[in-house]
Amino acid sequence: MQSSSSEDAKAFNTLKILWFTMLNALFVYGAICYFLMAYTAYKPRYTPKVLHTPVFLGLTWLTVIYALSVTVLAIGMLHFNRVYKALVASMKTQTFESEEAASAFFRKVYTTQMFVHLAIFDAVAIVGLVVFMLTLDFSTLVNLLIIASVGFFFVMPSQAKFAYR
Repeated sequence: MQSSSSEDAKAFNTLKILWFTMLNALFVYGAICYFLMAYTAYKPRYTPKVLHTPVFLGLTWLTVIYALSVTVLAIGMLHFNRVYKALVASMKTQTFESEEAASAFFRKVYTTQMFVHLAIFDAVAIVGLVVFMLTLDFSTLVNLLIIASVGFFFVMPSQAKFAYR
């Protein structure tokens, strides 16, 4: 049977690889859309002018999209911080049969939290993809990919976050 620290190291390395792969998916989204735009391989349904039409209280679609994206980012970051702190606090108060059981529980819950929040931030990038596919507005796509990547870097696994002791 492997020791808890070697299992933690393997799990941490796996998390880093998966995080990096998901981050690179954002760059792949951008690259595919760039080539669709550059080679005029795609004909959009609308022009980017539609993003500047007022939709609510004089706000344009573009303003609403950016405001919602930044709101999702902020709420996602705050929520991750809160649930991570709650996890660390619960690790200190719970009793486990062994150190391996405690470590396995932490790895499982931390991994779940990380992937849920990566999915939340990825939703911002997907909104960028939808906007691009509807309007061929590459700058909005890039801005939303940047907003999503900020969230990705916030939940990036680190040795400090992965160690609850």
